[in-house]
Amino acid sequence: MSSLGRSATARLLRHAFWWLRVALGARRARQEGALRILTYHGVVADAAAAEPLVPPYYVTERQLARQLRALRRWARFASAEELRFDAREGLVWDPDGLSVLVTFDDGARNVVELAQPVLDSCGVHAVLFVTTGHIGTDRPFPADALRALRLLGAPGRSGAAASDPCLRELLERPAAWKELPSARYRERLQRAWEELPPEERSRVLRLLGPAHWDELLAFAAAGHTLGAHTAHHAILSREPLETMQREIEDSFAELRSRGVTGRIPFAYPNGSRGDYTDDCIAVLRALDAAWAATTVPGPNRSGSPRFELRRNPVAMGYPLSRLRAELLGLADGWE
Repeated sequence: MSSLGRSATARLLRHAFWWLRVALGARRARQEGALRILTYHGVVADAAAAEPLVPPYYVTERQLARQLRALRRWARFASAEELRFDAREGLVWDPDGLSVLVTFDDGARNVVELAQPVLDSCGVHAVLFVTTGHIGTDRPFPADALRALRLLGAPGRSGAAASDPCLRELLERPAAWKELPSARYRERLQRAWEELPPEERSRVLRLLGPAHWDELLAFAAAGHTLGAHTAHHAILSREPLETMQREIEDSFAELRSRGVTGRIPFAYPNGSRGDYTDDCIAVLRALDAAWAATTVPGPNRSGSPRFELRRNPVAMGYPLSRLRAELLGLADGWE
């Protein structure tokens, strides 16, 4: 390339980087005064990061600590108690700068065993959305059970899967359970889970199993918040109206029976726009839920709807640069 060509290329690159800085600056400015809610699921020891049973939406202890330290530099940590809503159910939010609320879904024991010490050391008050029907049991959450069965079982060759086309489909296409009403898969999964050797079930539960109620109540007593996440992690828009209502109401009733007081927040399982309906919002309103969170990424500002707050995901493969991009809104799309 001639010197003239190199000079022109250099000018184009400088202009491109200049415009990129302008665009990133504009995105950064748009996050001022916003609330970002982050979605975690579980935490494993650093040594278990390569364990095939660990879902890709988990993080390690070290990753969580690094992320929280970075978040403390970039933003202010918020707590669930700060969220207030006006008479029209719009968020009332006026802190300066960017705020971040940390949440966990499901209620895995590893959150209280591994995540809580990191949260407490960083001064973070998190929200744990609890799938109440699994707490205190030896039943893993549906996605974890399917992952274990695919990795440890013998799909289609023996046991429950051999004679059950629905279960075979679930094992061959794990995302299928999110497309079905829970009546189609819950008992099937449980039967197949019970066919695994006891030592394999214990291995899964040590990594991914649900917490006990005394552990969750101690988590709340340490300054964190317990929220509801249905009774059995049902994808609410796939359920008949009566089942949907029962899944939500039972999770609230269980939390209250365990001593959780005040308004309880809620997170929709799976949480995309197609995973909940206006009927779900009506049930939550009747229960006087504090607020509800989706998994639609984006910032929350004054006026954001009480029962459709946005959340950004955090997962195993996220470097700090990806987390920073989430906070700047680069994962939201250019609106």
